[in-house]
Amino acid sequence: MKKIIVKIIMLVTLISVVMVILYLGFFEKNISVSAERNYIVYSIDRFPDNLNNSPQSDLSKEDFLFLLFDGLVYEDKDGKILPQISDKWEVSDDGISYNFHIRDDAFWSNGDKIVAKDFKDFFISLIRNNETTYMDNISNVVGVSDYLKGTGDEKSIAIEAVDQSHLKITLCFPNDDFLNILAEPCFLLRHNEEELDNWGEKYNDINYSGAFVIEEFNKAKQIKLSYNKYYWDNENIRENEMIIKEDYSSEDNYVEYLFGMVDIIRGFPKMESQKLQEQNEITKVPTKEKKILIYNVGENKFFRSYRDRILLDTFMSNINNSDEKTISSEDIENNNRDTENKEYAEGEENPQVGNKIKIIYYEKNILSKDENTEFMDLAVKIKEFLKKNNLEVNIEKVEDKLQLEETLNKGDFDLFITKDVIDEDNKSFYMKWVSDSFFNRFGYINNYYDNALKNYIASEDINEKISNINKAKEILDEDKPFTIIEETQVEFSQKSYVEGVTYNSRGNLYLKYAYIKESELTRK
Repeated sequence: MKKIIVKIIMLVTLISVVMVILYLGFFEKNISVSAERNYIVYSIDRFPDNLNNSPQSDLSKEDFLFLLFDGLVYEDKDGKILPQISDKWEVSDDGISYNFHIRDDAFWSNGDKIVAKDFKDFFISLIRNNETTYMDNISNVVGVSDYLKGTGDEKSIAIEAVDQSHLKITLCFPNDDFLNILAEPCFLLRHNEEELDNWGEKYNDINYSGAFVIEEFNKAKQIKLSYNKYYWDNENIRENEMIIKEDYSSEDNYVEYLFGMVDIIRGFPKMESQKLQEQNEITKVPTKEKKILIYNVGENKFFRSYRDRILLDTFMSNINNSDEKTISSEDIENNNRDTENKEYAEGEENPQVGNKIKIIYYEKNILSKDENTEFMDLAVKIKEFLKKNNLEVNIEKVEDKLQLEETLNKGDFDLFITKDVIDEDNKSFYMKWVSDSFFNRFGYINNYYDNALKNYIASEDINEKISNINKAKEILDEDKPFTIIEETQVEFSQKSYVEGVTYNSRGNLYLKYAYIKESELTRK
């Protein structure tokens, strides 16, 4: 009797599976939506824990913030800076003073005027809370470093509300990337910290500075947004509402996308990427971020040796080759040199030989709900290579930002796999390698490099500035404190009936101007 029951259950299960497969196969060819709607549905993996200034865990959550809040400026896909709440600005001749004009028609969602003091209070609260992620970006503002060190107070921070319509920010030295920094999602204007921390219950009490407000949040894992009637650019907002869905599974998300229940998605199964590309529904966005391997070149660290950095750099440059082989010191004989603070003396043994080399990585999943393993996979490849060269390796995944900062500050690592923005326009990255920089936790010291950067900052002649920054880049490239592994790109997919989606050079989507084409309002 039991055997018969088991067979019946197995037969029913098999029939069910076959029916689902046939149904989905038919459905994929005949996508239809029975209900009419004229609003966009965007799916993200998880709703953010808060809407405050804590680091978000993926790009889709940042997309969500861009719908609700505006900043002084924003960045297009080419990195060009465009006006937002600040409709114009001036930069002093020496490049250290920025004067932002707050547009006259900028209002909070409760109807209150947005003024310069709102931005000052917001920036000061950011600094006061000492969110490490953001301090990297604004430590160049006069007074910020002293405040963080405890040697200055808030009054010494050079962020000034000159009057209601003018905000002045003064830097310690020129930074050509400062406007791009202000365009990042962490600097979107917010207040009501308590409500932002508990937005799921207090969304009605939040003042929004962006195009949409949260109208409803239900237990069906959906957020309903409605347009902000006080928004300064309302005439260009085409949709009155938008739905943000939460969906943990990329497979489920993709099926809902096929059914037309979702219009825009990020995370989808890799095997479906080609199919979406053939349907002309996928967009690949090259970003300024690059995947890099940073060497700890501090005292008594294995990769303080220039020869050992070159050894691994040679491997990394060929990491995608199928014929990986053991690389010995003989392979890099022409690259050997004796340089101050980078190479052990002739015959001197690397002090860490015999000890385990520690690889750390912090991998946040920005594209998919599934476990992201690209850094782990890379760490394993490096480990296998180093083992071939008779070196022991330990791999450690850093679980969160706080642990990462603690590990970096202690220097408790040999190799760090990460991503950073490295391009011709981003001088901030190069400033991180100055020997006395707060953000240089990697033991790199080169006086020639420091002087080149200082001359770049001090020079007023554009040709001299270009010459000095190029010299600094050459020194950094020769010293090899890091290896660029590969460029990164992000993908998203949108239905053919959706228009108006734009994005920035970080890969964030700007959805506030998105809309469903009139001819496609009814899709049956």
